[in-house]
Amino acid sequence: MIGIDRRLLQNVEWPLIGVGLGFAVLSALTLSNLHVGRAGGTVMTRQLAWFGVGMIALLVIASIDYKKLVRVAPVIYLLGLAGLASVFVLGRTVSGARRWIVMGSVSVQTSELFKIAFVLMAVWVLTSRWAQPIGRFTLVLVLPVAAIPFALIMKQPDLGTALLLIPVMVALLVGAGIRLRLLGGLALAGVAVMPVAWFLLKDYQRERILVYLDPFRDPLGSA
Repeated sequence: MIGIDRRLLQNVEWPLIGVGLGFAVLSALTLSNLHVGRAGGTVMTRQLAWFGVGMIALLVIASIDYKKLVRVAPVIYLLGLAGLASVFVLGRTVSGARRWIVMGSVSVQTSELFKIAFVLMAVWVLTSRWAQPIGRFTLVLVLPVAAIPFALIMKQPDLGTALLLIPVMVALLVGAGIRLRLLGGLALAGVAVMPVAWFLLKDYQRERILVYLDPFRDPLGSA
């Protein structure tokens, strides 16, 4: 299942990798300069160490045939939903949000890991024979895939991560070949329920959206 294909190495965007390495070095230097004395070196070393772990994870994931991952997507998706639900029992509350599970010295945000499970499950549904041809019934099949985790993530609450599921799903639907007229109808339905959704948001969530639309509303950056 795991193996580095020569074609993979031939198609790597090396400039993109180089830019990522450059940002990693700049971030480490910035953290070092923000701390005084030995603390700066410690923070910089920790940052680079975790970057190294991320690079290893990148190589491992890139070496796995994604088609094999899609085949087991339902299992990965269910595990991801279990992770989202587990924060309500095992999670640690920080600033009123319960998003992290602490394992020793490491804290894990399950909603971040779930993003991978979400994409795999959406692709599994869109490429299944039941979803063909891509049309209204496809939306019936795929909407619960986004709606269930959306509700769980909003419950934490984590508005940003929950909203991120929407453009990802739209991009996958466009890639699958959905008609733009049907997608437009879905967008109009979303706009129609926005007034109701607005009043369901917490005060600070509404304030963040307003500040995003009008940055001068919050010159001190409190939101």
